[in-house]
Amino acid sequence: MQRNTPRDPLDVPFVDAVGVVHAPVGWSQQVAGASPRRRSLAMVVAAIFAAMTLATGALSLGAYCLTSDGADGRRIAVPAR
Repeated sequence: MQRNTPRDPLDVPFVDAVGVVHAPVGWSQQVAGASPRRRSLAMVVAAIFAAMTLATGALSLGAYCLTSDGADGRRIAVPAR
């Protein structure tokens, strides 16, 4: 279902009910890719985010374990006899 009219300034690509994209006549369909520099920057940012997430989780768990007095066994409930 291709439109065969001259390109109208407001005529944009549309998607039919099946999910196929139809472009107007004269419309160029190019995939806008990211440059290698931008991709590497995004990977560095994602790696820093993941490292900080793991580090803060480990540090907060370590701080909890160091301050919760986990070695004191007097507070453990004694089973009833």
